[in-house]
Amino acid sequence: MADQLAEKNKSATKVAEEEYRRKLEEAKGEVNKMVAEVDGRFRQAQIEADAYYEQQGRIAGAIEAEGVAEAKGITEMNKALQRMFPPDNSINSLFYNMLANFCL
Repeated sequence: MADQLAEKNKSATKVAEEEYRRKLEEAKGEVNKMVAEVDGRFRQAQIEADAYYEQQGRIAGAIEAEGVAEAKGITEMNKALQRMFPPDNSINSLFYNMLANFCL
């Protein structure tokens, strides 16, 4: 009788152990699935952030180029005005100053 009870307990223990191992493997699978999903979302967000950063860099470069071009244009306009109206003459100097202030 004791041997039968011992065998029954061993069998029950083995069944419980197998059930535990099955549940453990299921849990590992679920955790791995969640980790993969989170990794995928992270990578997608990283790609989007990198693309946004690059886009903003291109926009900033275009704004800078536009500002540099505008500054060069104003410089050239001022040089042309100085050639047309040299500041040695007080009337020309007054006119040049008025035009220069108007263009700024």
